[in-house]
Amino acid sequence: MIKLKQSKEQVVFDKLTSISADIRDSIELLRTFFKEYLNGNDDQTHLIFTRIKSISDRAAAIREEIVSLLYGEPFLPDFKETMLNLTRALNDVIKALKDSARSLMIRRVNPAMLMKIREQTLSYLAVITEASARLVLMISYLSTNVEEAIRISKEIQGLERQGDEIKDAILMAVYGQEAMDSISVIQLRDFILFLDNILDGMEEASLHVETFYITMKS
Repeated sequence: MIKLKQSKEQVVFDKLTSISADIRDSIELLRTFFKEYLNGNDDQTHLIFTRIKSISDRAAAIREEIVSLLYGEPFLPDFKETMLNLTRALNDVIKALKDSARSLMIRRVNPAMLMKIREQTLSYLAVITEASARLVLMISYLSTNVEEAIRISKEIQGLERQGDEIKDAILMAVYGQEAMDSISVIQLRDFILFLDNILDGMEEASLHVETFYITMKS
């Protein structure tokens, strides 16, 4: 059986899809991590953090493969620049994922403070999870249906705006408890801001997809 060789562009697309799938899986784990953290299950949170780190490290390794490929093979300049920017945005998401979980593992947050933002934070994580599912679809359509990828990019941007509203409400609730435990306030603030970075990174990726579409048409 003759096996056709993939184009170098398709190799880049496939690797980007793999990274986006790793991001989606890590975000699902992050939701579970937070629920276990709420329940005070330290053994499970440590185990889940290890899994998040492992997936993130794998995604980071694939990112290095993409960068090496983009610099080592002849690509059109606009394609190369856009793919590098897209890869960078996905890498920012990966880093924020690890940092968000790590921020809660430094010390256990005041339980009373944690419960006051429980429902809002779970809602925030649900929005982030939905955005990550859209991210995988958007990246997977890059090589087959860019118009559909653009449509999905708009959905990601809408979810980012929705997430910003929830984030602001959570931060107001966190800062309102500063007199109770200032260190816990810092931890919770950092956790929420890292979650914000995850959404911002996915939004940034969606903007680079739009740039890719523009360069294709020009």
